[in-house]
Amino acid sequence: MSAWSYQLELDGLMAGQQRWQLRQTGGEITAEVITEFAGPLQALGNLRQLSRMDGDLHSLEYQEGPQGRSAQLTLREDRSGLYQLRQGTDQASVPAILPQHDPLSILLLLCRLPPDGTRTFLAGHQIWLQRLQRSGQEGLIGYRLRPGRATAWVEESGQQLVQLVQPLEQRLLTARLRPTQEPRRSRGKRGRG
Repeated sequence: MSAWSYQLELDGLMAGQQRWQLRQTGGEITAEVITEFAGPLQALGNLRQLSRMDGDLHSLEYQEGPQGRSAQLTLREDRSGLYQLRQGTDQASVPAILPQHDPLSILLLLCRLPPDGTRTFLAGHQIWLQRLQRSGQEGLIGYRLRPGRATAWVEESGQQLVQLVQPLEQRLLTARLRPTQEPRRSRGKRGRG
Protein backbone atom coordinates (compact mmCIF):
# COMPACT_ATOMS: atom_id res chain seq x y z
CA MET A 1 0.00 0.00 0.00
CA SER A 2 1.22 3.50 -0.75
CA ALA A 3 -0.11 6.75 0.69
CA TRP A 4 0.44 10.46 0.10
CA SER A 5 -1.41 13.73 0.58
CA TYR A 6 -2.02 17.11 -1.03
CA GLN A 7 -2.61 20.51 0.51
CA LEU A 8 -5.57 22.34 -1.01
CA GLU A 9 -5.56 26.10 -1.62
CA LEU A 10 -8.25 28.35 -3.01
CA ASP A 11 -6.62 31.45 -4.53
CA GLY A 12 -3.63 30.92 -2.23
CA LEU A 13 -5.68 30.45 0.98
CA MET A 14 -5.52 27.15 2.86
CA ALA A 15 -8.65 25.21 1.86
CA GLY A 16 -8.06 21.72 3.24
CA GLN A 17 -6.21 18.52 2.48
CA GLN A 18 -6.61 15.40 0.38
CA ARG A 19 -5.29 11.98 1.50
CA TRP A 20 -4.68 9.22 -1.07
CA GLN A 21 -4.24 5.48 -0.43
CA LEU A 22 -3.42 3.07 -3.24
CA ARG A 23 -3.61 -0.73 -2.90
CA GLN A 24 -2.94 -3.43 -5.46
CA THR A 25 -4.58 -6.83 -5.16
CA GLY A 26 -3.84 -9.25 -7.96
CA GLY A 27 -4.54 -7.42 -11.23
CA GLU A 28 -6.71 -4.72 -9.64
CA ILE A 29 -5.79 -1.36 -8.14
CA THR A 30 -7.94 0.42 -5.57
CA ALA A 31 -7.57 4.13 -4.83
CA GLU A 32 -9.33 5.74 -1.89
CA VAL A 33 -9.23 9.51 -1.49
CA ILE A 34 -10.54 11.48 1.48
CA THR A 35 -10.82 15.24 0.94
CA GLU A 36 -11.24 17.37 4.06
CA PHE A 37 -12.28 20.88 3.08
CA ALA A 38 -11.35 23.79 5.37
CA GLY A 39 -11.20 27.58 5.38
CA PRO A 40 -13.22 29.10 2.50
CA LEU A 41 -14.47 25.62 1.44
CA GLN A 42 -15.31 24.30 4.93
CA ALA A 43 -19.05 24.25 4.19
CA LEU A 44 -18.42 21.44 1.65
CA GLY A 45 -17.55 19.03 4.49
CA ASN A 46 -15.57 15.89 3.74
CA LEU A 47 -15.68 13.94 0.47
CA ARG A 48 -14.82 10.26 -0.05
CA GLN A 49 -13.89 8.88 -3.49
CA LEU A 50 -13.20 5.23 -4.22
CA SER A 51 -11.96 3.84 -7.54
CA ARG A 52 -11.40 0.22 -8.49
CA MET A 53 -9.31 -0.14 -11.68
CA ASP A 54 -7.64 -2.79 -13.79
CA GLY A 55 -3.84 -2.81 -14.26
CA ASP A 56 -4.15 -0.31 -17.16
CA LEU A 57 -6.06 2.12 -14.88
CA HIS A 58 -9.38 1.60 -16.68
CA SER A 59 -12.27 2.13 -14.30
CA LEU A 60 -14.14 -0.93 -13.05
CA GLU A 61 -16.07 0.95 -10.38
CA TYR A 62 -16.11 4.48 -8.98
CA GLN A 63 -17.98 5.94 -6.01
CA GLU A 64 -18.10 9.50 -4.70
CA GLY A 65 -20.04 11.09 -1.86
CA PRO A 66 -19.90 12.66 1.58
CA GLN A 67 -17.63 10.73 3.94
CA GLY A 68 -19.62 8.33 6.10
CA ARG A 69 -22.69 8.27 3.81
CA SER A 70 -23.68 6.37 0.69
CA ALA A 71 -22.20 7.41 -2.65
CA GLN A 72 -23.96 10.14 -4.61
CA LEU A 73 -22.11 9.39 -7.85
CA THR A 74 -21.25 5.89 -9.08
CA LEU A 75 -19.77 4.53 -12.31
CA ARG A 76 -19.65 0.78 -12.78
CA GLU A 77 -19.28 -1.67 -15.65
CA ASP A 78 -22.01 -4.27 -15.45
CA ARG A 79 -22.34 -7.77 -16.91
CA SER A 80 -24.44 -6.59 -19.85
CA GLY A 81 -21.49 -4.65 -21.33
CA LEU A 82 -22.62 -1.21 -20.16
CA TYR A 83 -21.13 1.40 -17.88
CA GLN A 84 -23.82 2.49 -15.45
CA LEU A 85 -23.55 6.09 -14.26
CA ARG A 86 -25.76 7.10 -11.36
CA GLN A 87 -25.91 10.51 -9.69
CA GLY A 88 -28.58 10.84 -7.04
CA THR A 89 -31.77 9.56 -8.69
CA ASP A 90 -30.52 10.15 -12.26
CA GLN A 91 -29.09 7.19 -14.14
CA ALA A 92 -27.52 6.74 -17.57
CA SER A 93 -25.83 3.91 -19.46
CA VAL A 94 -22.88 4.08 -21.82
CA PRO A 95 -21.84 1.09 -24.00
CA ALA A 96 -18.61 -0.43 -22.71
CA ILE A 97 -17.05 -0.45 -26.19
CA LEU A 98 -14.03 1.59 -25.14
CA PRO A 99 -12.39 1.56 -21.71
CA GLN A 100 -13.49 4.38 -19.40
CA HIS A 101 -11.68 6.35 -16.74
CA ASP A 102 -13.02 8.03 -13.63
CA PRO A 103 -11.81 11.18 -11.83
CA LEU A 104 -9.18 9.25 -9.83
CA SER A 105 -7.92 6.87 -12.51
CA ILE A 106 -7.47 9.77 -14.94
CA LEU A 107 -5.11 11.50 -12.48
CA LEU A 108 -3.11 8.31 -12.00
CA LEU A 109 -2.99 7.86 -15.79
CA LEU A 110 -1.11 11.17 -16.13
CA CYS A 111 1.97 9.44 -14.69
CA ARG A 112 1.92 6.84 -17.52
CA LEU A 113 1.22 8.98 -20.58
CA PRO A 114 3.19 8.87 -23.84
CA PRO A 115 5.18 12.04 -24.65
CA ASP A 116 2.42 13.71 -26.70
CA GLY A 117 -0.42 12.97 -24.31
CA THR A 118 -3.54 11.04 -25.29
CA ARG A 119 -7.28 11.10 -25.80
CA THR A 120 -9.37 8.91 -23.54
CA PHE A 121 -12.87 8.62 -22.11
CA LEU A 122 -14.01 9.89 -18.73
CA ALA A 123 -17.47 8.66 -17.76
CA GLY A 124 -18.62 8.47 -21.39
CA HIS A 125 -17.10 11.76 -22.59
CA GLN A 126 -13.93 12.08 -24.62
CA ILE A 127 -11.20 14.13 -22.98
CA TRP A 128 -7.78 15.13 -24.19
CA LEU A 129 -4.73 15.01 -21.95
CA GLN A 130 -2.45 17.42 -23.82
CA ARG A 131 1.22 17.74 -22.91
CA LEU A 132 2.32 21.35 -22.51
CA GLN A 133 5.40 22.40 -24.48
CA ARG A 134 6.88 24.06 -21.41
CA SER A 135 5.83 23.22 -17.90
CA GLY A 136 7.50 26.27 -16.37
CA GLN A 137 8.76 24.07 -13.56
CA GLU A 138 12.12 22.24 -13.52
CA GLY A 139 11.86 18.45 -13.52
CA LEU A 140 8.11 18.44 -14.17
CA ILE A 141 5.91 17.72 -17.18
CA GLY A 142 2.73 19.77 -17.54
CA TYR A 143 -0.59 18.57 -18.99
CA ARG A 144 -3.79 20.40 -19.83
CA LEU A 145 -7.01 18.41 -19.41
CA ARG A 146 -9.65 19.40 -21.97
CA PRO A 147 -12.47 20.08 -21.65
CA GLY A 148 -12.33 21.40 -18.11
CA ARG A 149 -9.23 23.63 -18.25
CA ALA A 150 -7.42 21.84 -15.40
CA THR A 151 -3.61 21.81 -15.51
CA ALA A 152 -1.51 19.07 -13.90
CA TRP A 153 2.22 18.69 -13.25
CA VAL A 154 3.84 15.26 -13.02
CA GLU A 155 7.42 14.39 -12.10
CA GLU A 156 9.51 13.74 -15.24
CA SER A 157 10.24 10.29 -13.82
CA GLY A 158 6.49 9.63 -14.10
CA GLN A 159 6.23 8.62 -10.47
CA GLN A 160 3.93 11.21 -8.94
CA LEU A 161 1.33 13.86 -9.65
CA VAL A 162 2.85 16.93 -7.98
CA GLN A 163 0.26 19.65 -8.55
CA LEU A 164 -3.21 20.05 -10.02
CA VAL A 165 -4.84 23.44 -10.69
CA GLN A 166 -8.58 23.50 -11.37
CA PRO A 167 -10.32 26.76 -12.36
CA LEU A 168 -13.60 27.28 -10.49
CA GLU A 169 -15.54 30.18 -12.05
CA GLN A 170 -13.30 33.18 -11.20
CA ARG A 171 -11.09 31.30 -8.71
CA LEU A 172 -8.33 28.65 -8.72
CA LEU A 173 -8.33 25.49 -6.61
CA THR A 174 -4.79 24.10 -6.28
CA ALA A 175 -3.73 20.73 -4.88
CA ARG A 176 0.01 20.57 -4.02
CA LEU A 177 1.79 17.39 -3.07
CA ARG A 178 2.94 17.48 0.53
CA PRO A 179 6.52 16.35 1.11
CA THR A 180 6.76 12.94 2.70
CA GLN A 181 8.00 12.92 6.23
CA GLU A 182 10.82 10.59 7.08
CA PRO A 183 10.08 8.34 10.06
CA ARG A 184 11.53 9.59 13.30
CA ARG A 185 14.34 7.54 14.69
CA SER A 186 14.07 6.64 18.32
CA ARG A 187 16.94 7.75 20.41
CA GLY A 188 18.45 5.12 22.63
CA LYS A 189 19.35 5.90 26.20
CA ARG A 190 22.94 6.81 26.64
CA GLY A 191 24.78 5.29 29.52
CA ARG A 192 26.67 7.45 31.89
CA GLY A 193 30.42 6.89 32.06
